[in-house]
Amino acid sequence: MNKATPLEQLTVLFDGECPLCQREIAHVKGLAKRQSDCSLCFVDISGGAEGDTAFVADRATLLARFHVQRPDGSRLDGAEAFVAMWSRLPGWRDWQDCRVCSGC
Repeated sequence: MNKATPLEQLTVLFDGECPLCQREIAHVKGLAKRQSDCSLCFVDISGGAEGDTAFVADRATLLARFHVQRPDGSRLDGAEAFVAMWSRLPGWRDWQDCRVCSGC
């Protein structure tokens, strides 16, 4: 019997001061709670949250566009980051094989 390979953790970097971002992340967190192995971690990088000092140097860049960070420190942004995040959620797993064209 094959065990599924655990998903690498993705850190979702979001602007906790943005009303649209707040609603989107609240929705995603709700879906993530229903999926025990989604491996998503959420970090508010808006500057008002404690514990986000690791992102101070890149804050302006990170706030300008949606990002997720992989365990190795590399980041995905824009549509590619959304697909990576959504592919971890119930009802969105079919998007896992979706490929984003470069420049989109």
